[in-house]
Amino acid sequence: MAFSAGLGPREETDAKIEVYLGALGDVPPWAIKGAISAWAKGDAGGLGMGGINYSFMPAPAILHALCERELRPYREQEAHLERLLSAVSLDEAMSPKPQVVAFRRIP
Repeated sequence: MAFSAGLGPREETDAKIEVYLGALGDVPPWAIKGAISAWAKGDAGGLGMGGINYSFMPAPAILHALCERELRPYREQEAHLERLLSAVSLDEAMSPKPQVVAFRRIP
């Protein structure tokens, strides 16, 4: 981890908080809670990160990967809904007039 040796307990804690905030700052709290729950239950397998030792708290990258796993079904649903919203009506699809298709970048 990115922690400096020789720091006092308070400084070391602050450094750890900064690293975790950097990794999880853009993750919704409910996803973090789900990831922590998965870790506590020993359900962090399948992340492609090798052997996992549940005796210690997860590294920021592992916790972030667990958060991404929590978010995956919602992101897939969001993508599906975006595709549905971009569909044209049957009348527009069957119209003999040429259509201009506007592509919108989905983040």
